[in-house]
Amino acid sequence: MSNNLANQANTIKMDLGGQSIDEYEQILKTYSTFSRFYDSKWILDKRYTGRNVRVSNHQFIFAPYHSRDVMTVKAYVLNLLVSNYSSASILGRLYAIKQLLRFCQSHNCVFAMRDLQSSIAPMYYHYIMNSQLDEQTKARVLKNLMLYLKYANLVELHDALERQDIPDESRYHNGNKLVPQNVIEQLDTLFLNDNIPIEYQCIYWILRLIPNRITEVLSMKIDCLTDIGHRRYMLCIPTFKQSGQYYRGEFKGIIIEYSGIAKGLIDTIREQIAIAQSLQAEAKGADQGFLFIHRPKMYHRKLDSFFEQNRPLTLIKYDVFNAWIQRHCLRKGIVDISGQPYTLSSHQFRHNAITERLNSGFFNLLEICYLLGHKNVTMPYQAYWHYSNERRIEKGKLLREQISGEESLNFKGKIIKTSQTRVWTGILSKPFSHQIGNIGICSDISNCNVKVFDCLECVNFTPNAEDLPYFQNQLNEWEKKLNTAKSVKYNFLIETAQKQIRANQRVIEKITSERKRSHL
Repeated sequence: MSNNLANQANTIKMDLGGQSIDEYEQILKTYSTFSRFYDSKWILDKRYTGRNVRVSNHQFIFAPYHSRDVMTVKAYVLNLLVSNYSSASILGRLYAIKQLLRFCQSHNCVFAMRDLQSSIAPMYYHYIMNSQLDEQTKARVLKNLMLYLKYANLVELHDALERQDIPDESRYHNGNKLVPQNVIEQLDTLFLNDNIPIEYQCIYWILRLIPNRITEVLSMKIDCLTDIGHRRYMLCIPTFKQSGQYYRGEFKGIIIEYSGIAKGLIDTIREQIAIAQSLQAEAKGADQGFLFIHRPKMYHRKLDSFFEQNRPLTLIKYDVFNAWIQRHCLRKGIVDISGQPYTLSSHQFRHNAITERLNSGFFNLLEICYLLGHKNVTMPYQAYWHYSNERRIEKGKLLREQISGEESLNFKGKIIKTSQTRVWTGILSKPFSHQIGNIGICSDISNCNVKVFDCLECVNFTPNAEDLPYFQNQLNEWEKKLNTAKSVKYNFLIETAQKQIRANQRVIEKITSERKRSHL
């Protein structure tokens, strides 16, 4: 090892808490097959979340950094990787550092960051604040640079920048993470238009109705839809984010009833499956089996139609879909409430779907976690639920009270008495538990052959006449939920509530008619 490399090794050893380079080589190998610590470029191929993600989304380039900074930057990246930060988040932090480097180069400064004077901080602050970046990005760049300066122990530069009036990034969050209701209504109307290619219609409606990431939707396979009988389908969607080191995907199965708006979704997915199957013979090896393989289409403005181009098949990438939907919204004049063109991101639909479900009163955070593939309630609660702070605290407190206690959460196959109120409430707070009169509780209705909430409609269900008050109470509760669903115009939940109302009405009718007959 040369003296220069030896000095760098000592620096990195200090930056990494005294551990050796070899130990951190082993850590890097858990994310990358070929990259090594001293390489100028790391490709984290083990973090790929599907064929629809570009290599550049998991690629870190260290060439632009000064030789005296590069080791610290690599140490920083490794620490973020070990802390389970996403590749996108790490790239965002590196972007903030590169912005400072560009500023220095424009002022003929070629020093390492550790040699920069604190007087450069206010100059850099004004450079960023007067740039063409949007307000949220300006706040994020300054915040991310502060985090790096603190990590690299560049105290004087950090403190000098901290004295500037750095905007709070969080104040921009709620304004653009949810798609406004008036925009949603315009988009729903637009995507019912047959002129839009079926692959884009299919992606839109999946994002619109089920809270998924765009990368998860675009990683769906042709065999994603299974008819499980009783006019129900199982839709399988991969989930990556909460799966170990991110690159081992898990599959979540979502039960969809073939009726109402969900019927349209199923029909659209079926049509896309047929198209994808017809293209498989032409698809190249690694692209085979994916649902959203297509031949790119060109939009003809005068005819307001899309035409297939004589181009090779390709999988739709998430950035391609985002660019496409933004262009099409501009073509069709999608505007916000002030009449300004609305710039849309596919990830916003995830925020909308989660917020609508939680605010509707039909879902609790545990159920949402299952839909999202999350292992705990922290992320949905803090990042995806756009609620007033007071209501959020109130709901969170109620949820903690419901799920408190090991006994209530681990219940399965035990006996229980109705007098055990706390345990009873805790069991029912589980996503797939359901009370069946006073007979007992099904602790996991996902194992039922006819699936969720079908006991009342099952021919084998024999209601206990003494449970009449329970069924009447259930009827009242579902009627309240129906009113809530109608107030938020949530069609899927309206259909669910109406079905439960009909089922409870039939049981009540059966009990009351049998009672009348027995008195005759």
